[in-house]
Amino acid sequence: WGETHDAIALGASRSSLGDIVERRAAQLGMYMAPDPAPETGALTATQAAIDANLKAAVKDLHNEATVDINRRYYRDFSTARAPRMEPFDDTNGNGRCDNGESFADYNKNGSRDLDSGIAGQGSAKDVTVLSVTMSYPRMFATTELIGFSPTVTLNAKTVLANQPYAEQNAAIVGNCPP
Repeated sequence: WGETHDAIALGASRSSLGDIVERRAAQLGMYMAPDPAPETGALTATQAAIDANLKAAVKDLHNEATVDINRRYYRDFSTARAPRMEPFDDTNGNGRCDNGESFADYNKNGSRDLDSGIAGQGSAKDVTVLSVTMSYPRMFATTELIGFSPTVTLNAKTVLANQPYAEQNAAIVGNCPP
């Protein structure tokens, strides 16, 4: 990728960290370019920029490739690593969410879910799992003769932690069915 000589601190103009980032960049001999879309609050511009760069890099590897990018966010790293059900208060001790017991409805959909993650990038302090699937046609058709699919599909995941610029959005309280 090479050495970096400039950077963009998305959202810095709306943050108390803007001056600190600029001073540190100057110490490193870097130029701080202005935020290209300060009115967006950075999130939409950041996602679009990450997605566009990723897709362009994949197209450099194989120009017929298709790329699917998905984000799902969680409250912490342990839940992002091993998604689990939304927690509940087991007041009757039977190990089941029932009889109107309360649960933390993180995605605010009114039901207790097997995976407490929510589609999207999230907000302050959330942990986002970025999943990328790349598919492309095999270079040699003869591979089908030995049982391979005509398409190669690769999957990759990474975890991104959102900055702690505010408190996390609170879950609402749901109630288990009777």
